[in-house]
Amino acid sequence: MPKQPLTLDAIELGALVDTTNDILAEIAQDVVDRPYLAGKRTLTLKIVIQPKLEKGETRVVNMPLIDWTVAKAVPGAKGMQTRAYVDDQGKGLVYNTGQPLGGHPDQITIEDITPHQEQRRSS
Repeated sequence: MPKQPLTLDAIELGALVDTTNDILAEIAQDVVDRPYLAGKRTLTLKIVIQPKLEKGETRVVNMPLIDWTVAKAVPGAKGMQTRAYVDDQGKGLVYNTGQPLGGHPDQITIEDITPHQEQRRSS
């Protein structure tokens, strides 16, 4: 193989660039899939070049070692938050299934005044 200048494209026949692009696509998709997690998504490319002298037959050759890593950091999913409220008419802790987070606990919905059958959400 002919000698060529050291570039990102040249490292591992393009594997570094391919890996970086794959991880970039993953963290971009994470932003699309989980917009409710406001944390930053990070791609980190680390290249370490360490000189290494090796004795050849006629001379000492400088053959550096090149280590590379591509890493990502995405915010962890800590679960979702919802809330219940204490009913002041003696029913104890209750949950309004139609109430959005931050809504008023006494808010009524159309389901409160019309018969309906609740279905479990699949996870």
